[in-house]
Amino acid sequence: MAWALTHPEAFGIARGRQKPLIRPSLRAIGTLLYPDRATLTAALILHCLGEDSGYNYAVLMEKSVDSLVYIGEDTALEANVKARNQSQDTRPTSTASIFTPGGIVEVLTAISRFSRHARRHLVDDAGAQPPIVGRLYVAHDSEPAESKVLTNTYLHNGWRADVFAHYWTLQTDHQTVSLRFRALRLVAQARAMKDGLKADVHGHSERTKVHYLANSLPAHTFHQHATEAQNAFHDDTVAGFRHPNVNDDHPAAAALAAAAEHGTVADVEVSLCASGGNDPVEPTKPCSLGIVACFECPNGYRTVDQIPGLLAAVELTHIIEDNNANEWETGEASQLRFFAQAALDQFPPLVIGNVRRSVDLTPHIHTVTGIYLELRHG
Repeated sequence: MAWALTHPEAFGIARGRQKPLIRPSLRAIGTLLYPDRATLTAALILHCLGEDSGYNYAVLMEKSVDSLVYIGEDTALEANVKARNQSQDTRPTSTASIFTPGGIVEVLTAISRFSRHARRHLVDDAGAQPPIVGRLYVAHDSEPAESKVLTNTYLHNGWRADVFAHYWTLQTDHQTVSLRFRALRLVAQARAMKDGLKADVHGHSERTKVHYLANSLPAHTFHQHATEAQNAFHDDTVAGFRHPNVNDDHPAAAALAAAAEHGTVADVEVSLCASGGNDPVEPTKPCSLGIVACFECPNGYRTVDQIPGLLAAVELTHIIEDNNANEWETGEASQLRFFAQAALDQFPPLVIGNVRRSVDLTPHIHTVTGIYLELRHG
């Protein structure tokens, strides 16, 4: 035992392989003092599955002796570092069992003591101890300076150890089954899903967490829940919708247009005409007031369907301003722009932007141009 403690290099990995020892009993002692790849692999699996934590591989490789902050006799906060962006957070865990993340950290802290002791003299260029000194998932190396966290190769070598095959209870051959860490995470997430969305997945935003949890469900179950959620959203939205009423103090344009008699509403691009395009004072005669009058006429209403026409009207006025100074100065183009832009400003900018991106305004500009030229005054 004393010789094993004073010769840690004899039990480490050299060039990816363990050094051969003369006496097998020494190997057994060394395994107890310096955790091998199989032990670290087993701890890694338990760490991911314990309390359905679902930690990813990179987060577990950051675990160190100071990862736990004790807040009670059997409880602690487990510090987590996401290696990709070095973001940090904490997660409550129990230390009452070796099958919880907190328990695993405690066990690894204990059994890696002598391995970490062999790395204690390592310093970086600034004279400080590098993080590898306190890391828990580190394969014990014959040369401490070459120590590194459990690589993919080491992980799969540990998985192939006889100890895993000895306790393999499935009908398949253990040697033909690979260790897929992402599958372990999905198992943890599926278990967390059964506990409801209050269960957390480390390092995920709410949106990402829902995405991962959705992918852990069978397709038919996910589709059923997704459909039910969409139906519920639709029903709640429709139930809360207030239909416009012509008897309101300030009735909506859609309500007033809808109240008009069937067949009497005409679409004149920048407005809906409730008198069918006829004069508001003399309904039997065609209207000759001009396109600008539609914005002041009591029979004119604008809904979202008129947005393309309003955009076309504004565009037409820019064409007139750039190419016909006389018409811009003496005609109705400046008034048309004022009223059309004021009408557009009453709609949400997002709606205006969607229409502008998805609708070809060319035919609308042609129509507005025809109405403007035919009915302009002056």
